[in-house]
Amino acid sequence: MKSLFFSSCFLLSSYIVIAQKTYKVEAGEAFADIIPKNEIVKYSSFTDGVVTMKNGKKATAKLNYHYLFGEIEFINQKDTLSLDNENAIENVAIGTDSFIYNNGYLQLIRKGKDHSLVKKEGLILTDKLKENGGFGKMNASYGQALRSISSRNALKQLIANETLVFTQVKEFLLIDSKSDLWTANKKNFLKLYPGKKKELENFIDTNNITFNKEEDLLRVFQYAETL
Repeated sequence: MKSLFFSSCFLLSSYIVIAQKTYKVEAGEAFADIIPKNEIVKYSSFTDGVVTMKNGKKATAKLNYHYLFGEIEFINQKDTLSLDNENAIENVAIGTDSFIYNNGYLQLIRKGKDHSLVKKEGLILTDKLKENGGFGKMNASYGQALRSISSRNALKQLIANETLVFTQVKEFLLIDSKSDLWTANKKNFLKLYPGKKKELENFIDTNNITFNKEEDLLRVFQYAETL
């Protein structure tokens, strides 16, 4: 595993994130006993998938998306490994879902002519509880320990030696023609579709669009693509 919680800094610094659930793993508790399996991996079992590279080559494998590590994993004999060389990946299809790699794996919601609507989901370590009862910065040693884990079975055996707080997060993003990422909010929709700003703004206001709801964002995106 190359990175813990798929770029926590990316999630917590540059974009608006929707925090959904929080899990506290007390000292002496096993991670897998506190955090449900469906909050650690996206699919209940490894699912048929296709990895398409930018050079056109394809590979089929049983794949899963790991929320905790922010990586797409595959089964190699009895081991669970992460896809490597992500920048060379064009897209990854897992069942009916499609992922691209852009500073982390992003699930494609809808692809348009020049822009795309995507979401990024994960389970990140947001804090640890100090011995004095206060909260402090994340302990880098946990990053090192969890990076060495390459399978769900290993995660089941991992025991916390101090109280850790994990938060389930989701963010919706727009990708422009230059592959730059933008928070999917009203301001950025109007910025990325400048030629039809008046019509788009009217659609957003008339339909009471909520920008933290996937179905509302999809409606706005689909409408913007028709303008």
